[in-house]
Amino acid sequence: MEKLNSKSRHSFMPTAKKVLEYWQEPENEKKIGKAKGDIWGVEQDECFACGLRLLLKHRAHIIPSINGGDNSPGNIHLLCRGCHEESEGRPNYWQWLSYKRNNEWFSYLEEVNRLLRIVSIDPVQEEKQLQGATPEEYNARLLEVCQLALGRMSYV
Repeated sequence: MEKLNSKSRHSFMPTAKKVLEYWQEPENEKKIGKAKGDIWGVEQDECFACGLRLLLKHRAHIIPSINGGDNSPGNIHLLCRGCHEESEGRPNYWQWLSYKRNNEWFSYLEEVNRLLRIVSIDPVQEEKQLQGATPEEYNARLLEVCQLALGRMSYV
């Protein structure tokens, strides 16, 4: 059997949109479980494991192809690069996912809130202003806040 390169292997995988639609169905959403703060399921721009909001996510196998996993949407999760790398080779993916969702979910929000406080921006007010923002607007504002905080920290 001919070995496929990465691009060829990924051409047989469902699109990120199809994967998301599958995991947002109520019966499948429950398989993922609750995240810290009683949040069920996943949203369009979130890493399934840590909740990081990104435009580009990796389509990651739950059961790797080498272990008999297929390319069906039910065997694919959308993960950020860090979580994808961390999940590779885990003997119990679901246990790892549960741990991540219960212990590390929103940790990036806590970091953003810390950065907002550094630049004297009220996190509650900022959240109100970002409600309804597109992922592009959200990420642009996050980058702006990070740059402001880094500039402020270099003077401290």
